[in-house]
Amino acid sequence: MALALRPMYLGLDLRGGVHFLLQVDMRAAIAKRAEGLAGDIRSQLRDKNVRHAGIAREGDSIVIRFATPRPATRRARSSASRYGPAAHRC
Repeated sequence: MALALRPMYLGLDLRGGVHFLLQVDMRAAIAKRAEGLAGDIRSQLRDKNVRHAGIAREGDSIVIRFATPRPATRRARSSASRYGPAAHRC
């Protein structure tokens, strides 16, 4: 009994693999990261009992407003220094 074997012809998608092209919405990614950092900073200030008048995002920056500038600013700078040089503009 003879088997009639022939080569299997693959479709175009199986010959060379598949190529995916992914795009990142940079504005949304930056906005989400800034929101996360604002939350982290808010938690750090709360943990260190630093009172602030508000934390807000302005563009790609995070702005922290303090009610009493001197003592709070020093403690906030030490907390914000963990987030990089652009994280604090007190």
